[in-house]
Amino acid sequence: MESMKDYEKELERSFRTINEGDIVSGAVVAVTDEEVTLDLNYYAPGIIKIENLSNDPDFHAKEELQPGDIIEATVVRTDDGHGNIELSKKEANEVLAWDKLREMMEQQTVVTVRIKESVPSGVVAFLEGIRAFIPASQLSAESGLTCADEMLYPENWGYVEDLLSYVAIGARSVEDQQHRLTVSGFDVASGMKNPTSGDFSVMLNSVYAAQHPHHFVYRGYEVETTGNPLTHVVLRGAVSKHGNTTQNYHYEDLIRLHEMYEKMDVIHPAAIIDTNHSNSGKKFKEQIRIAKEVMHNRQLSSDIRSLVKGLMIESYIEEGNQSIGDHIYGKSITDPCLGWEDSKQLIYDIAEMNAK
Repeated sequence: MESMKDYEKELERSFRTINEGDIVSGAVVAVTDEEVTLDLNYYAPGIIKIENLSNDPDFHAKEELQPGDIIEATVVRTDDGHGNIELSKKEANEVLAWDKLREMMEQQTVVTVRIKESVPSGVVAFLEGIRAFIPASQLSAESGLTCADEMLYPENWGYVEDLLSYVAIGARSVEDQQHRLTVSGFDVASGMKNPTSGDFSVMLNSVYAAQHPHHFVYRGYEVETTGNPLTHVVLRGAVSKHGNTTQNYHYEDLIRLHEMYEKMDVIHPAAIIDTNHSNSGKKFKEQIRIAKEVMHNRQLSSDIRSLVKGLMIESYIEEGNQSIGDHIYGKSITDPCLGWEDSKQLIYDIAEMNAK
């Protein structure tokens, strides 16, 4: 039973003045395909047209609103020509949502959102009706998996540095001085691949250069670096002058690399073995055998075990590769890759061999 005081409050509210620009609240009375009707405890009902409900293109009023739900909205017109007060929840969101978002940020509130679309540097979601951007780097942090990439253009580093935790310098870039100098300013592990000729000296000279400080011009600015102590080598095989592939992941190759490392003025000697490219002759299934051979050699030699820190395996959802026009989801359009099932099993096998 409502008391007399409750009745007086309702009566007082019904006689209040509502002006354009005010933010009012009301209970949902009805939802149609065109509009939502609100009870404002006023002599006139409030109407929100569907297009003024939310900025979220996937918002469906009939699915997400129920009679009795309380909505706050901005008064657009005090009379829409039919005796209703025209409202906009969108406009109210632009005022109220920022206050709520600021409060959530201060309290470090964890929220769950639905991803609406992906963009080149992250994804877009909607929170409290506001379009929100999640950087790809934050997606990586949440999953516990970090991103790696091969640096083709040193001048692009500033656009991706918050995303990457590992950078490789390719066989055709490893002799380029700008690549070496840029890596010397990185704060993440960076792998220098051997050139296509297979020359270990060129690769190790790149490591030496990147591990030491430099003073040079980068993107028009004079910069100074302190050197990157995490720079190391990546063995990817070689190609002879006749176009034949030559492998460099075998026991003897790794021992020779270890001996050459000892003669260099570098720290943290380390190698990653690229199981594809010239090491496999791009026969992607060979990556399984190559990975296991490398792991076996780590068991045979303590020098190789301390030197080889990991494997670079080309893997994707579907095995092999495709032409650009084939449009097969999850299949490489460049080098042929291991498929998901083989990749998953190989990870288990590597973990088991590493434990021995």
